Amino acid sequence: MYWNLDFDADPGFSAYVVLLVISGLIMLFLGISGVGEQTKGERAVSAVVGLAFFGYGFYLALLFDGGTYWIVFKAFIVPAVLIFNVIRNAITRRKERKAGPVEAQANPYPAYPPQANAAQPYAPQPAAPQAYAPQPAAPQPYAPQPAAPQAAQPAPVSPVQEQ
Repeated sequence: MYWNLDFDADPGFSAYVVLLVISGLIMLFLGISGVGEQTKGERAVSAVVGLAFFGYGFYLALLFDGGTYWIVFKAFIVPAVLIFNVIRNAITRRKERKAGPVEAQANPYPAYPPQANAAQPYAPQPAAPQAYAPQPAAPQPYAPQPAAPQAAQPAPVSPVQEQ
């Protein structure tokens, strides 16, 4: 089996193939192992993309006969982002576990104590409080005075009645 890795003849291609295989293996490891408590969807995406990177690197290293090939820069960015997310999620979940579960407060305010001999709502009260008596006050200097009665005016005379 012939290896296409020759760092003397084409160091860029050889370094790309090695980094592509390493990126694929890292993503496969993250997808299969579930490090950092990833969701099932995140693990599946990591595993599929890692398998694609590893497979393409394997193809370039062993089966490629020369010609043109694709350089996928995402092969180096995606594993770094995934590793960052795994570490961030692990730290967040660890902090949540240390804090403990957050329990909702059943009743945020204390209940009023029951009243002794409390009557039912809308029941007649035998000793209902009476209204207060009016308070004595000084006479108001500008209080409205009753109007004086006016004398009646005679009715108007119509021109038809004059004859």
